[in-house]
Amino acid sequence: MLVADAMALGFTRSALKEAVLRGDIVRPSYGVLAAPHAKGDQHFDDAVACLVTGGVVWLETAAGRHGLSDDMPDAPQILVPHTITRQPGTKHISMTRTRLASALEVGVEEARVLGVTVRMTGKPRTVVDLYRHGKTYQHALQSLHTYLGEGGTGQEIMAVAKHILNAESRAWDNLQRDIGSFLMAVSRSYSP
Repeated sequence: MLVADAMALGFTRSALKEAVLRGDIVRPSYGVLAAPHAKGDQHFDDAVACLVTGGVVWLETAAGRHGLSDDMPDAPQILVPHTITRQPGTKHISMTRTRLASALEVGVEEARVLGVTVRMTGKPRTVVDLYRHGKTYQHALQSLHTYLGEGGTGQEIMAVAKHILNAESRAWDNLQRDIGSFLMAVSRSYSP
């Protein structure tokens, strides 16, 4: 909950400060309050970062949350509007700024976590982002294979890629090649 929301409910700053000192509530970031037990939730940092920045959980963090990859970064990766210039007060957030409004909307899903709306790239968008911005090709390929192996389609991925990638980009070419290779390998494994 934002401090401003608590104050709108009638709590004073001094009452909130006293509650923090007693341990009744915690202050994970400037202007944010939470129940002490909430810090144990694996999505706590995601919820705080999204609440403070209005950003989107993406890249390796989203891949890990979706079960697409076994790579999980030390700090949640958040894509935020370029107007966000200050790091959230939490120590464990990796922010990337974007000027593209579509980057914050295309292929983004919402879920309620600890009473906060957390926005995260969906599985197809996560695969596309890993091909474009991911640290290692291996994790992008692992995410693609997992997604396709779970019944996702190359068409779903390419539909998102059309909005995110330049059709002449290296990421576009690699994505098309790898989808084709995966589908070819699957068709060969099922032939009599």
